[in-house]
Amino acid sequence: MRIESICIVGGGSAGWMTAALLSKETDMEICLIESANQKPIGVGESTIQHINRYLQRLGIKDEEWMSSCNATYKASIAFENFREIGSQFQYPFGAFGPPSDHIATHIQKFFELQCVYGKQKYPPEEFAQFVNKLTYVADAGKMTMEIPDCNQYLPDDDLSYHLNADKFGEYLRDNIAVPNGVHHVYGDVNNVIKTINGEISAITTVDGQAISADLFIDCTGFRSLLLEQHMGVPFQSFKNQLFNDRALATHIEYDDKETQMHCYTDCVALNNGWVYNIPMWNNIGTGYIYSSKYVSDADAEKEFREYLPESAKDCQFNSIKIKHGKHIHAWEKNVVGIGLAYGFLEPLESTGLMTTHENLLVLTDMLHCRDGHVTHHERLMFNYTCERMLEAMKNFVTLHYTMSLRDD
Repeated sequence: MRIESICIVGGGSAGWMTAALLSKETDMEICLIESANQKPIGVGESTIQHINRYLQRLGIKDEEWMSSCNATYKASIAFENFREIGSQFQYPFGAFGPPSDHIATHIQKFFELQCVYGKQKYPPEEFAQFVNKLTYVADAGKMTMEIPDCNQYLPDDDLSYHLNADKFGEYLRDNIAVPNGVHHVYGDVNNVIKTINGEISAITTVDGQAISADLFIDCTGFRSLLLEQHMGVPFQSFKNQLFNDRALATHIEYDDKETQMHCYTDCVALNNGWVYNIPMWNNIGTGYIYSSKYVSDADAEKEFREYLPESAKDCQFNSIKIKHGKHIHAWEKNVVGIGLAYGFLEPLESTGLMTTHENLLVLTDMLHCRDGHVTHHERLMFNYTCERMLEAMKNFVTLHYTMSLRDD
């Protein structure tokens, strides 16, 4: 089939990221439909450096969008109490070591020094300092666009962001998608019309609108309205590997912006999960990601409140049930799941928006690789790429727990 028209169901960051890129890089007719009653989660979002590929494809620069999204720069992720209580290590962005052909020698030298001088002089936390100078930027809580005598640091590629994801979606809507001709419709879907071979031909809304398209993109979040509910694609849970299935999220004010606005996301392991701290420009997004298997919601809230600063003890929490896993296909017939509608991991490595923009880049490349012509072969390629990416990240996140020395 040749795709000439696309209907995106669901707004938010995933929907408008999809609409912005497709309207920028294709000449297809695009419609986005979202519920006027949809309430954004608004917990704050921490990204990783891969998002730069998406931003570069859109052709937007930091100074154009960051102030609209309460965004700050991010150079690393810090992990506190993960290896053992009292430990902290940075996981910085950018290249590791000297030029790539010497990386193995550089790493080997570090471990030789460990063996000679013992772990007290060269503890594992110093490994990042040994191979990546951006670690020092993160440790200092400062930001720079240039590190002297460092050819591994490219700010346009290696920095990332803390941002309000809902405002980011609104920015893309108002400055790229709608100006590029995306038809924006408010409405709640009440029926899906299918052809004899099971593809969707149109959707209708409660107020009588009917929208037809060649391709439908599901951006309805955990509901997975089209991919799961109407196309019947089974969901595969990751609960056998990833135990954290609850989140308590909130925003807190800065007590001291000068010291609290780090250029890294702070992840702190507690008794039954971990707390994230995302320093945006106007406030801090924070939340407790925990396992309901090991702690009750009430005890988790108590533990989280004890962690928070005194000024935030009485703040209100948004309670979220995490549906981590993936649907066995991201693309079924003429429906594609993007973002949470396809799959999700607990946000330990800031992969929430990553799966959205990385899958979008693959989808867009496929659509104009053969001028919109799509066969079973393209769908297989897309599904394989999405699956391998999410599986790899799932195993990577799991290592944060299995490699810990903690036994509490």
